[in-house]
Amino acid sequence: MAAHMDRDTANIIAAGIAIQAQNYGKYETASGVMMSAPALALEGSIGIGKSSIIEAMLDYWEYYYELIQVSQQEPEAASGFPKVVAMTIGKVKEFVTALIPAEWVGNLKQAMSNSKYKGVALIADEMSEAPRRTQLAYQGPLLNRMFGRIRLVGLATIAIFNPPAISTTNGSFSVAVANRFCMLFDFKVSFKEWRRGMLEGFGPPPVVKLPKDWQKSIRIAMEYIMLYLEQNPRMVQATEEEILEREEAWKPIYTRRSWTHGAILWAAAQAAGCDQQVQHLLLAGCVGEKASQDFFHWKERLKLGDASEYLTDDWLKNGEFKNNQGDVVSATVAMVSMYYMRNKTPKTFMRMLRFIEKCADLKWEGIAVSYINSLDLFSPSSLPKGISPKDWKEVVCPIMSKFPDFIQQSGIAEHL
Repeated sequence: MAAHMDRDTANIIAAGIAIQAQNYGKYETASGVMMSAPALALEGSIGIGKSSIIEAMLDYWEYYYELIQVSQQEPEAASGFPKVVAMTIGKVKEFVTALIPAEWVGNLKQAMSNSKYKGVALIADEMSEAPRRTQLAYQGPLLNRMFGRIRLVGLATIAIFNPPAISTTNGSFSVAVANRFCMLFDFKVSFKEWRRGMLEGFGPPPVVKLPKDWQKSIRIAMEYIMLYLEQNPRMVQATEEEILEREEAWKPIYTRRSWTHGAILWAAAQAAGCDQQVQHLLLAGCVGEKASQDFFHWKERLKLGDASEYLTDDWLKNGEFKNNQGDVVSATVAMVSMYYMRNKTPKTFMRMLRFIEKCADLKWEGIAVSYINSLDLFSPSSLPKGISPKDWKEVVCPIMSKFPDFIQQSGIAEHL
């Protein structure tokens, strides 16, 4: 990944990460709490290729998608048109009113059970050109993937709109709705790419593929963000006064819900190896520009160093954490864990096990166990290619002796 890519390319890569993250449906935490990636919203001026970029991306990935012009849709198209139908209840035939969604909803449902598609998406174009009533009718289905009585879990939804100042209706999202999207602003193809496309034809857009087990990074990202919020409690939930003071009240702002969404997409960007510019765009798209900048500045002030240095032979043998305070150690272990998820090889697997063992030697057993759970490190199913169950057992058994309580609670002993 380029260290200093232009904003337009970073925005396209960020959009690709946000679309893929939605296709995996919901993720369950260790405590049973369900979390899901937010819907995506793209804002950009007229005629600069917003829809074309997304269509090219989905074509490249072999997705099935429906592109609808929301400004030309009836409000009932998403929630369902009322229709009187005959229904037999027991031996009695009755006439009831049912909600029948538009044809494209049925197409999406059918595509989701078709194995030839790598994913399924809905592009809701011209959101800000639609009447307010139609906008309201589409916000719910885009956010919760519920079309009448049809729920499409794992459907990627993308809303596309022009800046409110130049839209037909001056329409925009409310803060409450923006709080549930990941919003990417000034979305367009660069002039250089547009020129090349016009002269030579448009090729596939710059995209990054999410690894299959990227969801394991979600809990790690959540721990990182919770650590930041514990130290900066004023950033947990914006007040109504703060919202009213803003000039652009339709853009996202930090709340407990948007931090959850931000953690999911930050985890996805980390797992995909995206640089900090893309990470910032995704987090800012959920919690707002100011909150995202503050988070990354806080992260830099911790001065944790480079993740890879904690997996070198010197550190694993004689090293100490740069700061032995609990919050800094927790952030360091989270950073190293994210590095491991991006570089999951037999070598880094063995070194990660030794790193966890070193945490116990330095009296940080609780933090070590937290990340054992997050990464599923001590499970045979998590082995990278090149590590046999025999190798795993020979390495894990000596390390596990340092976590006797964890052995009893996790049930891992049955694999040893």
